[in-house]
Parts: sequence; C-alpha cells; structure tokens
Amino acid sequence: MKKAFLISGVFISSIVGAGFATGNEILFYFSRYSKFGLVGILGSVILFSLFQYIIVAEAGKKRAYKFDDYLFLIMGKKSANIISFISHFFMLIIFSAMLCGFGELLYSLYGIKKIYAVICMIILYHLILKKGYKGFVKSESLLSVFIVLSIIFTGIYILMFREKNVTVFNTISAATISAVSYVGYNILTLSAVLCVLGKEYDEKVNKIAAVITFITMLLIMGLLWYIICIYSGMIDLGAIPLITICKRVSRFLSIFYSLVIFASMLT
Repeated sequence: MKKAFLISGVFISSIVGAGFATGNEILFYFSRYSKFGLVGILGSVILFSLFQYIIVAEAGKKRAYKFDDYLFLIMGKKSANIISFISHFFMLIIFSAMLCGFGELLYSLYGIKKIYAVICMIILYHLILKKGYKGFVKSESLLSVFIVLSIIFTGIYILMFREKNVTVFNTISAATISAVSYVGYNILTLSAVLCVLGKEYDEKVNKIAAVITFITMLLIMGLLWYIICIYSGMIDLGAIPLITICKRVSRFLSIFYSLVIFASMLT
C-alpha cells in the first residue's frame, strides 16, 4: 500500500499543476460544459488511471526508466526523436509558465516583486532535484498529500459558506473531446514521470495505485468542477478563478489556497 500511494501520489502531484489548482483547466475543459463536464471528468480520470498503469508496467518490465528509453521502446527511432524534442520543448514552456505564474501570484496577493518569486522557486527546484530519485519521489508524494487534502478542505469550506443565491449551470456540448484533449496534453509530460516510477513496479502495487489515482482524481476534479459551475457566468472569475472565489468566502481561505497553488507550481 505504501508503494501504491507513493506511485499514485507522485503522479497526482504531477497532474495537479498550477492550471489545475487555480481552476483554469477545470473551467476551460469541464465546468463550461455544465453536467456534461462531469462525464468528461469521469472519462479523463479513467484515461489517467489507465495510462498510469500501462506506462509504469511497461517501464518497469523493460527497465526503461528514462523518458527517451521509453519512447524508443514503443515507437521507431525517428518518431521517438521527434516526440522527444516536442515533449522536452513543451516541458520547457511549462517550466517557464510555472516561474511566471508564481511571480504573478505573489505580486497580485502580496505586492512582492516577481523576480524574487522566480529566484525563490528556482532555488527550491534545485534543492529537491539535487537529492536525486529518492528526494524527488519523497517530495512529490508528500506535496501530493498536502495538495489533495487542501483542495478537499477548501472545496467543502466554500460549499458551506458560499452565497446561497448563486445559480448553477450553462450547457454546451463537445465535453468528450475536451476531456480527451485534457488528458492528451497532460500525458505528454506525465509520461516522463511515470517512466521514472517504473523503478517501483510490481503488478499488484501498480493495480492498487491506478485505483487510488482514479478515486482521488475523481473526487478533487468533481469537487472543483461543481464549485466553478456555481460561479461561472455569475461573477468575473479572473485569471485565477479559485482565488477569486476564495476571496469572496474569506481572506484566510484565499491566503491558505495560495499555498496550495504554490505547491502545485512546485510539483
């Protein structure tokens, strides 16, 4: 169980980046489709769990613990080189976005200059990665516990103390395509993390980890989907929807949730 939670925790912490934690991804890919967005969430969670199981199993069995080794395993050399280049370029863009996002977050909440936030984040990245595989896995799994529990707490808090006169739901179609797109662009970088986790491969552990991922992601995605559906179209959600909602509920909650977003940017 410990290994299963570790695999699932690292995977979940990699999914729940800044776009997820701020509510932007949930709003764009799911909440704008109203009740059909929940169907999309179910489909995307199934796909995430399935990809987790398959990639960890393949990487573990074939000892392809590096992303490039895994690509060479599943496709031709030419295709693998192309996908590797695209993936690494995409990772660089995400890395830059996390630095910029953290700078913007601290500036908007506390008026701190963005450059200081960027330097702080780079130092934290260095401290985690210099510890190697064990340091990376341990920090990611611990942060995942904080992120998941905090999102659940924040969601319940908002539902308990929100305004009671805000209505829910506008309906649009194409929710299925949106859900598949969400999984597709995420799995491009998540595959690299799953290859590393191949070192922990065990068939029984891998199955349990996939179930843990399914339950956890369904819970937190469903919770955020419902909250954003409540407010979407009724108020201006801004660049960081969940911070906007948290501010309406309480100052304490907005400060607390900014820590969740920070942890998500770090992972």
